[in-house]
Amino acid sequence: MLRSYTHLVEPVSIDEGYMDLTEVDMNNDAVSFARSIQDRIIRELDLPCSIGIAPNKFLAKTASNIKKPMGITVLRKRQVNEILWPLPVIDMHGIGESTAKKLETIGIISIGDLANASPNLLKEKLGKNGVRLQNRANGIDNREVDPESIYDTKSVGNSTTLPFDESNIEDLEKVFIRLSKKVAARLDAKNLAGRSITIHIRDANWKNKTRSKTVTNRLYKEQEINQLALDLFQASWNGDPVRLLGVTVNNVYDKGESVEQLSIFNFEEHAKEEPILKLVEQLQGKFGENSIKRGMKLKKKPLLESKTSFSKDFLDDHDHHK
Repeated sequence: MLRSYTHLVEPVSIDEGYMDLTEVDMNNDAVSFARSIQDRIIRELDLPCSIGIAPNKFLAKTASNIKKPMGITVLRKRQVNEILWPLPVIDMHGIGESTAKKLETIGIISIGDLANASPNLLKEKLGKNGVRLQNRANGIDNREVDPESIYDTKSVGNSTTLPFDESNIEDLEKVFIRLSKKVAARLDAKNLAGRSITIHIRDANWKNKTRSKTVTNRLYKEQEINQLALDLFQASWNGDPVRLLGVTVNNVYDKGESVEQLSIFNFEEHAKEEPILKLVEQLQGKFGENSIKRGMKLKKKPLLESKTSFSKDFLDDHDHHK
């Protein structure tokens, strides 16, 4: 529906996306134009939506969160210090609890503190991300609306809303087993592995909490995903009844192009593979690089699992609508 207005539509998730309306004739009335889109979506699809209007993606995303549901908010760069700066940094899109705590250790509590902090201090504490976040806090975001970005799967995850508020740890552990199994199946279907894991918890009061962990080696096995998810949950759960649980493997990449870090625990396994690697190298040298590939690089037949993730891969059929 949104592509009927412009081809510059970037889906982000199943119910969220960006539109670049720079070249669209709106008769100098962006609010009325947005309202016409909002009205059409509620009329034809019975779906309420909130719309943010701004000069860049970060401010548009921020504006869309200000009035819900069915809100339309305009956020200009000159309003950033008035509207955003007084808010705590945790309210800023792109900052989670872990980053907020790191910022707090250097005296940055509000978005205004972040906007006016020493760039060197931020770079020292958060690396390149610190500079990026400071730009956002000042309303600066030069990312383009990219219709093709949906093809770059960055995460694979699954979540479930429980039939009732659950506080029994054994039943919650069973939910994590099911979620981890689905995530592992989807990773396998796409021949992917990840570098980190995130769990999502929503309690009975609809308060959301996320916890993440980065791992050394590639993450794709069901048991490892489940154990990491449970460890994160048990370290953060205070016993309150849970409404929703989710597990996501992030920073995913093709397993066939990855290199697993050697350790004293997996060295023997890699040593056994060395003759195979040498043979592959010899054959590629003689017949060309694409003449032979490791088996794990073979494309698998698409499975249902590869089509049903809440990550960006839900839009695999995007091509067919162009």
